[in-house]
Amino acid sequence: MGAAVEDLLFGEVKRLCYAGLDATTLCRQAAEVLRRAVPFESHCFFTTDPLSGLVTDAVTELSKAEGLFFYEHIHFEDDTNDFVHMAQNRRPVALLSEATGGKLERSLRYRRFVRPRGFEHELRSAFTKGRALWGVM
Repeated sequence: MGAAVEDLLFGEVKRLCYAGLDATTLCRQAAEVLRRAVPFESHCFFTTDPLSGLVTDAVTELSKAEGLFFYEHIHFEDDTNDFVHMAQNRRPVALLSEATGGKLERSLRYRRFVRPRGFEHELRSAFTKGRALWGVM
């Protein structure tokens, strides 16, 4: 993908951010823009409390049961590419494959959530202002 296309897509997402959309609509529309640039099979957007990093709302293609399983069994246990750590270290994007040195089985999230759903890869992104975490994907 060329720089001109990246700039166009970035401009589309930025326009959405300033369009006064509610969080759910913003996340859904941004996901569709991002999907054109980087095809993906599923997504989860979370808004977070900037002080604690805790999830305040979710927009996802997962079922409610899958979301609850993730939050109850994995979110607080797996620290691979932890979102708060990403925000504090100004790392906006992280790949699970890089964090595990290519040995995905090292990650609880991969073993118990990603692989059982038939996914092979995971990309995480932290949305910040300064070092405050406002949302994640």
